[in-house]
Amino acid sequence: MTWEKTNFIILSGKRKSGKDYVAHQLSSRLSASGISVSIIHLSEPIKRAYARLNDLDPDLLMSSAAYKENYRTEMVRWGEERRTQDPGIFCREALDWVCTPSGPPAVVIVADARRPSDINFFGCISSPYRTPLHLRIFASEATRRARGWHPVPTVDEADTECALDDAPYDLLVVNEGSESLEKSMASVMSFLLKTLSV
Repeated sequence: MTWEKTNFIILSGKRKSGKDYVAHQLSSRLSASGISVSIIHLSEPIKRAYARLNDLDPDLLMSSAAYKENYRTEMVRWGEERRTQDPGIFCREALDWVCTPSGPPAVVIVADARRPSDINFFGCISSPYRTPLHLRIFASEATRRARGWHPVPTVDEADTECALDDAPYDLLVVNEGSESLEKSMASVMSFLLKTLSV
């Protein structure tokens, strides 16, 4: 499968910043504009493989339930070991799920990039004329707490949460509430509709 005609939109941000919500908002708005789009989660192949190996419920691991938190530390460690051997392994596996007989969608939204290697992977498989767009999702600690975030130093200070903190991004999406998000989304959509190659 070749991805040279696909536009990648890569989202990064802290826990409870609203990456999934923004991904679904983008998908809905792009689809309404007649653009074929799929969302992938790089964490999904990690969770499914880890569940298989440890006889766990993959659907509960995929949710934001407390069940996932019971296994997060060990699952992250296991995933890091796999990434050390092959930095693109979970990116490739996530992409496998959006392949169709008619070819890849015009846009793939990566809802949960966590490392520079994730961004590099999509840059390497993209056409030079379709550089991936990196959106940084921001929400204050107060807003994240209101959404259920509880600081856990072993999680929040790990590379899985911090490796992209200082990475360059193309556009900032402020997700403090409906008003700030709508303003950011309007800017993002205006930019995308002018620049996407579809």
